[in-house]
Amino acid sequence: MQKHQAFLAYGRGFAITTIVCFHFLQPMSLPAFMASAINLGGAGVHFFFFASGYGLMNSRYNGVANFFKARFNRVVKPYYFIITAIFLLNIPLNLYNDGWQSYLSHILLYKMFTSDISSFGGHFWYISTLLQFYLVFPVLRHLVDKTKPATAVLVSTMISLIYSGWVVYIGQTETRQLNSFFLQFLWEFVVGMVICKTGSMEKIISKPLWLYVVIAVIATIVTGLLVTYFGSIGKMYNDSFSFLAYLAICIICYRIRLFSNILFYLDSISLPLYLTHVFVISFYIAKISIDNQIHYLDLPVLVVLALLVAVIVNYLTSKKTVKTVTLAKSSRDAQNA
Repeated sequence: MQKHQAFLAYGRGFAITTIVCFHFLQPMSLPAFMASAINLGGAGVHFFFFASGYGLMNSRYNGVANFFKARFNRVVKPYYFIITAIFLLNIPLNLYNDGWQSYLSHILLYKMFTSDISSFGGHFWYISTLLQFYLVFPVLRHLVDKTKPATAVLVSTMISLIYSGWVVYIGQTETRQLNSFFLQFLWEFVVGMVICKTGSMEKIISKPLWLYVVIAVIATIVTGLLVTYFGSIGKMYNDSFSFLAYLAICIICYRIRLFSNILFYLDSISLPLYLTHVFVISFYIAKISIDNQIHYLDLPVLVVLALLVAVIVNYLTSKKTVKTVTLAKSSRDAQNA
């Protein structure tokens, strides 16, 4: 496996791990410092947007129709399967106050423009944003191909900043379909595309470790200050620093090979794990937990349940098992050794 591919696989596994941990810990009564610190885990979505931009730019592009067909099979079909299962299970379980209208907003893909963007668990907003990126990717690819790398990054960053300013100006910083519209994260996606285009990934992740430590510390401090002193307005502008801090931490962990084998595997089930883990949390709190709360001793059970559900869903949607995924990775490693 080439270094840039290995890093992206590790990063996606790292991202899904921190996102799941963030959602597991979020309902708990935590010390103030921990309650703030876990928010960085939720920044894993920024890495997913970055990795999506890189991965799509790196993939073979055979025209608009084939691109949309591939995205539908790879992402939308599993998403439809999972949201349908959650909708049907919710009828007897009554975990969410969402019904047919909310379900159809997922299936007909208009939830990205309505308040139903947070139905059946608030995490589905990410899928809406990702689908928006898919819709504009053919145009973005053409523009990035025809533009100098520095210009592409600069223009996309300016667009994201201007969009953030517009959302702040109209007073809609807490409106999910606006604060999570794809323009908010455009620069992260384009940076991934540009790094792929220039082939500079290996150079970026091979700098001295102390540099990433400095970036992580400074970016984390700025992120915290923006939220602390500017509230929801600060949140609109802290994505850049949050992403930089998260990326630096991810590179450090990758370089020291922290939990490499586990995270490489979690990458292979990252989509079903992301789509189902909030349902597992909701089910556990409502039907299993004694006092309808999550405690530290509940976490191992939640982890096992979430992984079990993700593995089953992964098999049902892609026919891959733990064994076949592991063997596939071993085969790639052997070929590139």
